[in-house]
Amino acid sequence: MRSSCAPACCRPDRPPRKRLFAPVLGMSPTSKALQEVNAAVAIAGRKRPVQVEMMARMSSASREAVRQLHDPDESGRLRQEPLFALLDEHVEWEALGPADLFPWAGTHRGHDGVRRWFELLNAALAYEQFELLELFADGATVVEVIAAAGTARATGRHFASEVVRIWTFRDGKAIRVRSYYDTHSYAVALTGA
Repeated sequence: MRSSCAPACCRPDRPPRKRLFAPVLGMSPTSKALQEVNAAVAIAGRKRPVQVEMMARMSSASREAVRQLHDPDESGRLRQEPLFALLDEHVEWEALGPADLFPWAGTHRGHDGVRRWFELLNAALAYEQFELLELFADGATVVEVIAAAGTARATGRHFASEVVRIWTFRDGKAIRVRSYYDTHSYAVALTGA
């Protein structure tokens, strides 16, 4: 029996608190994107069920592959060569945001689509920080949380946001990558408003 002085979050009569990203991302509570982010956060926060050894190895290998993408000598930016080696040739690379304001927003398909995404993003933004903060894996899903900051090239205004990136793997290759971030911070930097 637990004592009555246990914190509220640890009492058996209280459900665990959920970390919601709606206020940061500016999404409605019913949006599909928000549901996906919160599902990924749930993966990271729950106790790992007993899994077969092969599934645990796959999860560990995928997690380590994502970790190795971040270059410590380049403020954590993604290493291009290992990234494209990790991506399936038909990968779906998705970035949240209004396409009319963020040229890089939307779904980009295949290696050429991801290269185009990098070109559009780098033409608009100069990253000064892209630091891996947290990394979680469960089966075919890897979730990374990144501290990102920099300036908009057109305005010189600063932006900062945590980026939640959800990777889906099949046969050792990333088949889908979804990025969620504080779109308001990026919009203010881009528009100067």
